[in-house]
Amino acid sequence: MRILLTGACGFIGSHFRAEVKGHQLVLVGRSRPDNVSPHSFIHVDLESEFDLKDVLKDIDVVIHCAARAHVMNESNVDPIDAYMRCNYEPTKRLAIQAAEMGVKRFVFISTIKVNGETSSFSSPFTAGDAPEPIGPYALSKYRAEQFLLGLSRSTSIESVVIRPPLVYGKGVKGNFSSLIKLLKLRLPLPLGGVKNNRSMIGARNLVDLIMRCASHQEAANRVFLASDNEVLSTPELLRKLARVLKVHSIIIPCPSAFILFLAKLLGKEQYANRIVESLVVDVTDTKQLLSWEPPYSIDDELEQLAK
Repeated sequence: MRILLTGACGFIGSHFRAEVKGHQLVLVGRSRPDNVSPHSFIHVDLESEFDLKDVLKDIDVVIHCAARAHVMNESNVDPIDAYMRCNYEPTKRLAIQAAEMGVKRFVFISTIKVNGETSSFSSPFTAGDAPEPIGPYALSKYRAEQFLLGLSRSTSIESVVIRPPLVYGKGVKGNFSSLIKLLKLRLPLPLGGVKNNRSMIGARNLVDLIMRCASHQEAANRVFLASDNEVLSTPELLRKLARVLKVHSIIIPCPSAFILFLAKLLGKEQYANRIVESLVVDVTDTKQLLSWEPPYSIDDELEQLAK
């Protein structure tokens, strides 16, 4: 396949470039990585009035990873406008151009936050749930999803939406990176009393799913949730990370309610919620419809991350 990849310099895009072989990639981003040929890279600011029709006329599939990610300490005066300009408008423009130029399929990397912020082990998120996006980031992604699926009803382009939870792997940032840094400092962590369940997906597993969605007949015009095969509590994740990092973990039992109370006093409530609350994803439909299984276990992915 000839694949156009946006967000080629980002976290998911970088893993996609490293893992996908045997296909012709046209990479789109703001700055070309050192190990990428200038002949296969297109400098584009997706917030601009870009026109990629000349490139898209020879493309089979667009993989749209570029986005303004969820910002914990938002400083923008109008956050919803900032997210719509980065996540909705470029998706709309790119998809319209792709449809006009005869691109067969558009794969959009959305977010599980379209389903909501928290779920329980007994009632996990499913692709059939009524969307409950909370906050500008999730809303902008949901609006983009709606546009793409609507475009597929009125044109010949097929749209595929993937909603991953936390994605981890080499170069991971955010809370996951913070936990690694704390473990390496060998500081006592008061998270032993957290009794939650979290779904995640390793970057290599996500890339494998993206490629399945790019080619599988049953993927057309559907929404798929993504996850590894395992669900972990925060203490379980910390112990696995400590093992692969070869550090001694000091995890102290402490009630979740106290952690949330302290975090609220410190203005870090959003961070604490992600560590303490549950978010579980049911990917049964994804596996059955696409005949897909995550090729790597969580232990495999954490070992790779540690290296």
